[in-house]
Amino acid sequence: GVAASAAAAAEARRKEGVALKNRLWAFYMKHNPEKADDAEKVSRLFAGRDADLNERLRARYNGLDLSSLPRNLPEPPAPVAKHPVNTTFSSSSSSYESEEEDESEKDDKEAPAAPPAARPAVAPPLAPLAPPLPPAAPAQ
Repeated sequence: GVAASAAAAAEARRKEGVALKNRLWAFYMKHNPEKADDAEKVSRLFAGRDADLNERLRARYNGLDLSSLPRNLPEPPAPVAKHPVNTTFSSSSSSYESEEEDESEKDDKEAPAAPPAARPAVAPPLAPLAPPLPPAAPAQ
């Protein structure tokens, strides 16, 4: 029915988007590796508009576009979080401290990042998980 047709069309668009992202990633890896992480975002912006994307690529990359890629493309690596959080235990203060890593690469067009919000130096004490056990009965 109509629902099955809509679901099939949505799945076809998803597969087409994944294929475009993979081709764009391979193109960037070959011609501009610094942009490879942007492949997903750019492929979403140009979804269903391959001709527009290729026109932009040709203008920027001396006439090269996605058609310059071989048919057997390598798979892009699994995505990695841009802002991983390092959690370490500090024995001196007996608390957990978290630090966000700074983004290693910034696009030249982005505004400078705001400083991180102030965090307390020591985490508040944790509430006990269960009440203390009663003393053991003496052995007889």
